[in-house]
Amino acid sequence: MTAIGYASTTGDARKVNKGGDTLTGDLVLVDSTPDTDRSATSRAYVLAQVAGAGTGVASDTVVPETTFGQASTAGVATAYSRGDHSHGTPVASDSATIRTVDVRITAGNVALATSVPWAIVTSGATPLQCSIAAAVGHRVLVAPSFMRTGSGFFVDMAILASNGSISRYLGSGTSSPLSEGNPAYYPQAGSFPAATGPVKMTVQSGEVDGSGNATFALVYRGSGTETIYADAAYPFYVLLTNIGAEPS
Repeated sequence: MTAIGYASTTGDARKVNKGGDTLTGDLVLVDSTPDTDRSATSRAYVLAQVAGAGTGVASDTVVPETTFGQASTAGVATAYSRGDHSHGTPVASDSATIRTVDVRITAGNVALATSVPWAIVTSGATPLQCSIAAAVGHRVLVAPSFMRTGSGFFVDMAILASNGSISRYLGSGTSSPLSEGNPAYYPQAGSFPAATGPVKMTVQSGEVDGSGNATFALVYRGSGTETIYADAAYPFYVLLTNIGAEPS
């Protein structure tokens, strides 16, 4: 190895000028690991450090984190992540959104007329029912509140089919009604006091209308003398709460 651009006063062409010089060959260090922060460092040492810290190349892939319950990992990739990268988030579940709709009907009290099949109770032209935005699989809590007098009729709440007919009954939870209606609305309340509360119905296929709603109505059958109140003094009230689909 000889120095270029340096004129040795002693004629030694091998001497390197400490003020700056150019080598005609490689400078080989005794070992590859620097001893101090200012020590010369070999190419092998630098490449080893780069390999440990990353390639210096941006990654084009991101591991999605859009589901819950994923295991943690330190990872093995050497490419770095861009500062604006994102792993994504889980899609908001229907169960995270709660909708409520209520109706207070005061169109007039209803004197029930004899009906062998189950029918929707209607005050004039106003059916005693309530609708809420829902999809198949959504769970809806149904909480009616109303007053009635008389006897001879059996009453229940029902979810309607998309064409407006009765689909399923809250008393049984199926398309087959209980023979004497919902126990909470038993006609002899004085002898058989009821313990009432919200009832959950899960919307099934064919129970969502063209507007995306599920409808619940008061239904009845039987004969006798009975009045369902739905006036300003004694409104017919229903609260529907859609708590979404069952979480996975």
